Amino acid sequence: MTIAKTLKAARGYERSGFSRFAEIAEGERPALGPVAKVADFLPVKVKDEYFNEYWVLYAGTILSMDKTLQGVNRIVPANGLTTPAIVYGTADIGITVDVDTELTSPALVATAHSASAVIPANKPIGWAWHNIYNGAVEARLINYELQPFVSILCDYEIEVPLIDALAGVQNFVPGSLVKPGCTGVEQGLPHLWVNGVDSAEQICGRVLYRDTIPFGTSSRSRIDLQKPVRGLGLSGTENGGRPRHLDVYQLAAPTTRATDFIRVNITLL
Repeated sequence: MTIAKTLKAARGYERSGFSRFAEIAEGERPALGPVAKVADFLPVKVKDEYFNEYWVLYAGTILSMDKTLQGVNRIVPANGLTTPAIVYGTADIGITVDVDTELTSPALVATAHSASAVIPANKPIGWAWHNIYNGAVEARLINYELQPFVSILCDYEIEVPLIDALAGVQNFVPGSLVKPGCTGVEQGLPHLWVNGVDSAEQICGRVLYRDTIPFGTSSRSRIDLQKPVRGLGLSGTENGGRPRHLDVYQLAAPTTRATDFIRVNITLL
């Protein structure tokens, strides 16, 4: 079964204006790019009558990232390392993607029920600074993108490749704390901070998400076939179209490129 997309007619009403959040000082809103989408299986909360669509996360919600239930990185609420049930109500019928169908044949919720799947235990990566709409809008509608990307509120964000043992051994997940490596060639490189083992004074960041370094072959523009001027540090034929800042080699194996990278929210205690 697949989701049949429909057209959305224009509609205008008084905006609900509901928010639980006020900023007192300036923060950073990382541009998370294509992963900055909310999971389309989250149950709805309150309808914004102006756009005639539901919010699924309120401003002020602490957020995390999950890759297991939808197959790609998506924004979900942080759950304090618990696995609360996903409960769909009557308002979710025909509106929200049923999480139990997500990885096989996505379908919209048909009845009010508790899903079999749960959001895995996770760790926080930031805060929602605005209300976030139902992520299933794009799955339901052909001509409408209400909120194609969202951002989270945190501190300054960086992106770094994982090299050598870091990619396989450190097991970074969204919300993992980062410390500097202290031995051999990995001294100063990002390592996983372990509670009860490492000092809190060593924490220097929190992982927003982890993913595979993209290749130019996955882009419509086929960056891997472009021939930039040598020495400008641009992506092209020399590096398979990889982003230049992520095109690095393993320290212990100089002919092997790094495969994974992490986005890190800089956090100095």
